[in-house]
Amino acid sequence: MNSALIWTQAAANDLRRLHHFLSVVNAGAATRAVRLIVARARRIMENPGLGSPIVRYDKHEVRWISVGQHEIRYAVRDREIAILRVFYHRERR
Repeated sequence: MNSALIWTQAAANDLRRLHHFLSVVNAGAATRAVRLIVARARRIMENPGLGSPIVRYDKHEVRWISVGQHEIRYAVRDREIAILRVFYHRERR
């Protein structure tokens, strides 16, 4: 699939929040976690059906994948993958 990868403002804020939270304890781990999440998001472009479906909104399919201790939620649109949110598994959401 020849798609564009789009990060929503909420997802970008999630990455910043995650990095800040982890960097207080271990800056190296914070950087590795963010890099892993970004790399996995890029992999979604190769196989948009990789994650488990959450729900279907009109024409957009929303899915999630696990990345270590984190979850990426994304929408599959015609020619783009939109990263919607990034959560730590134990977060209340």
